[in-house]
Amino acid sequence: MPAVNPAEPSAPAVEAAPMDTEEHEPRSGQTPDSSTGLPSELNVLQQVADEARHKLEQLQDHHERDLQRQAWRDAAAAAQAAVTHYARAKRLNRYEVEKRLRQIVRHSSR
Repeated sequence: MPAVNPAEPSAPAVEAAPMDTEEHEPRSGQTPDSSTGLPSELNVLQQVADEARHKLEQLQDHHERDLQRQAWRDAAAAAQAAVTHYARAKRLNRYEVEKRLRQIVRHSSR
């Protein structure tokens, strides 16, 4: 009987497709940003997560930091879930979508 390595999937993941840089059709309720090609919802969620992280870095009080850390985790989880959903729906590499989104959001906020 051949050994099965659970770390190796039997088939490539849907998310393994390279990121297409062309504008994509949004799912219902998402409006694409004409300058990025990504839904504006993703941009907003990433901005909220980045702002929550920045606020966390500014806090000194232990209790406030704990509360803000949870807010940051929640915001980051929402952004991750949206990126994952979008990437799967468009059959794109989730990592590439996330990377592009972070570059767009972080460079536009400077």
